[in-house]
Amino acid sequence: MPRPDSPAPSAGPLPAGGSGWPFAITRSVDTGFHVVVAPDFLVACGLHHLLSDVAAGQAAEDTAYLREYRDRGHLRLWVLYKVSHLRGADVGLDGEYALHGSRRTPLVEGMVCLERPRPPTDGLFGWVHEVCAAPVQAFFTADSDDHPVCPSAYAEPPATGTALRVAEADPYRSERNLQAALPGRRPPSPRPSPPVTRAVPAGHRQDAADPGAGPGRHGRVDTGRCRDPRCAARLRRARRLAVASMALGLAAVLIVLLLCE
Repeated sequence: MPRPDSPAPSAGPLPAGGSGWPFAITRSVDTGFHVVVAPDFLVACGLHHLLSDVAAGQAAEDTAYLREYRDRGHLRLWVLYKVSHLRGADVGLDGEYALHGSRRTPLVEGMVCLERPRPPTDGLFGWVHEVCAAPVQAFFTADSDDHPVCPSAYAEPPATGTALRVAEADPYRSERNLQAALPGRRPPSPRPSPPVTRAVPAGHRQDAADPGAGPGRHGRVDTGRCRDPRCAARLRRARRLAVASMALGLAAVLIVLLLCE
């Protein structure tokens, strides 16, 4: 959810580099803020919601925000984004803006990059807006907390347009270990990704700080097998007692049947 804390402007040019994954965050009439479009590697491990924590700022037409993401692992990400308001035309409504109640609906759009991005332009954010337009409209129209998150693929945006002012925030530090939660524990690939066929419900979350919870750390489900020798011996005794009890029960039934004859 966008917050009113505005990062201080950066002083100096940004190095080159601009490829990444588009993302979008907004809300609908009756829902809270949701990550609507997110990088495919974050959607795959259910950690797309972290973008809501990283992306914060005030709406401004000529200002983009830049923030580095760091956690307990070795993966570093750069989040470049812009805060604006969702327009009525974007979701098939009359009027200049899409409203929730009497308020304009905030819209956060940007890129997740593996390297510090080059100076952004309005052309870059125009491209991000086009990529995210259909999923954002579908989410707003559905107006449901269960609407699935749309995964985005790695891409190279255009570098045309007018340069925007950049406001850089302090790095966002997380106690998670994002890389440990990724499939195969491999960092996201800086290559075009195939479409992800499985959509993840917007409310789904997984704690990357504990990648062993739920499915096993290597993609296998923990069956609960006891590996302690003493525990295994107790289980064997319990099984033998269960078998003996069943045998006694069957014998008792047979005796009753014979007596009834």
